[in-house]
Amino acid sequence: MKNFIKSFLIFESNTVDGLDQFIKTLKDTFKKHHNVIDDLKDYILRSGCESIGFDTLYGASGISKTDKCVIADKILSKPIENALYVILHEVSHQYQYSKYGKNVMWDSYNSKIDIEKAVDLLMNIELVADRLAIIKTKHLLDSNGVKDYKQVTPIYPKMSRQYFKSHLESLRKEVNDKEIKDVDGVNNMMHDELKKKPKPFKFKNYSRPKPKQLKNQIEIDRILDKLSDTGWSSLTDSEKATLRSESSSSPNKPNKDQLNLF
Repeated sequence: MKNFIKSFLIFESNTVDGLDQFIKTLKDTFKKHHNVIDDLKDYILRSGCESIGFDTLYGASGISKTDKCVIADKILSKPIENALYVILHEVSHQYQYSKYGKNVMWDSYNSKIDIEKAVDLLMNIELVADRLAIIKTKHLLDSNGVKDYKQVTPIYPKMSRQYFKSHLESLRKEVNDKEIKDVDGVNNMMHDELKKKPKPFKFKNYSRPKPKQLKNQIEIDRILDKLSDTGWSSLTDSEKATLRSESSSSPNKPNKDQLNLF
């Protein structure tokens, strides 16, 4: 009887570190959907997730570590259905950890199994999490009477097998080069990489230099207009001398024949 009570109390006191603040942030952002977020909270509590929170990430919308579910704060600017999809995808991985153990992907990362088998395992885990996220997103919205949302398009089914293989090959190299000893080390490495802001790409300036401005440009323009209207003979000796002087100093210096026209 004492053991039963103890087990019951453990279940009742089940908590997720950071969850209250996480839910508050969501409610502050999605003010019309508090009921949806309350149901989301219950789902997270049942997932086996130890901790959850927002972080600024680049290149990904979230990462499900074995000890924490990290969600990119950029989803707070997205519609409720997109935010739920991201959160629920990462939380679905927490269910998978509860079912298969946190080391479910470790042999795939440390190269102890064939790369093709590792790809199969990774694809299965991601696609299952994606399907769960899509189904649960729709359920949370529909069951709370939300009508004005768009159907979420799943991301992972669009990714090729080669994408997953390249991702795993890159991870395996990092694990070997950095001598990472466990799956937590892999997760922390990925999290650290996602937190690094990419350097802005700089385009080389191939623009042409601005043409050199002649001295006394306004006067030159006036003389050229006069030349165009009335011909060379109408110019004064001073105006002719000005044109000859500027022509000789121009980067596109005319040849002798051109100068003789003046």
